[in-house]
Amino acid sequence: MYPNNNYNYNYNMFAHLRSNAGANYRIITESVATTMREHARNQRPLLTGLDPSNANVAGILAEIYMREFACTIKALQQVNYVASRYHEDAFDNADAYIDGQMPTQTHEMNAEQRHAAQLLLGVGNCFSEVNAAIRALDAVSFQAVMDCGLEMRAQLSQKFSVDASFAEDALERVQHIAKQVWSLVNMLAFSNLFRFADPRQPMGLPNPEDSIFIPYVPTARHADPTHTQEQEQE
Repeated sequence: MYPNNNYNYNYNMFAHLRSNAGANYRIITESVATTMREHARNQRPLLTGLDPSNANVAGILAEIYMREFACTIKALQQVNYVASRYHEDAFDNADAYIDGQMPTQTHEMNAEQRHAAQLLLGVGNCFSEVNAAIRALDAVSFQAVMDCGLEMRAQLSQKFSVDASFAEDALERVQHIAKQVWSLVNMLAFSNLFRFADPRQPMGLPNPEDSIFIPYVPTARHADPTHTQEQEQE
């Protein structure tokens, strides 16, 4: 259903930590990232129990922000490609309808065309929110977010430590966008639309269990067998 994972370890906080097992900051960073993931999954404010005014915490939050945001944008770019190809395929005979070459003169969209249009509209809305989130950072470019560079981390760390509300707003924006993007990923997956992906560019979507902001969906192997048996008896 989902494409094979060829994920780039330059993105996503947990994946990055695994690929840098010897990093001296790993333990505290992983602790902060795990805390934020638990808050996100339990619908609590993301910074509960965390103090952005602490320089070390602010630095970790800045790196989490950069990596999770870049991860979300990368996923959105891939969703955009698939949704665009699907849209092109769904409207392949649209010109014939417009020119009156088809047997019927109705111009109403069929179910597939409506679905394709809704997906592409969702992608466009997500990109609008990405641009708004970047503008809110002030003087940070799209490429700087994708590069996850030290300079941007230093800038964000400074802003987060000065204003906790700024940090909270920035992280909540990324969480909101990540949820929307992953909803689009699920729509593509459950509609078997990853067949429109470019075979020359393998998909590299993040693992939901690794992400801080992607909504958590328990799989069958995580289910409580006792609870399942009780449900079956009922």
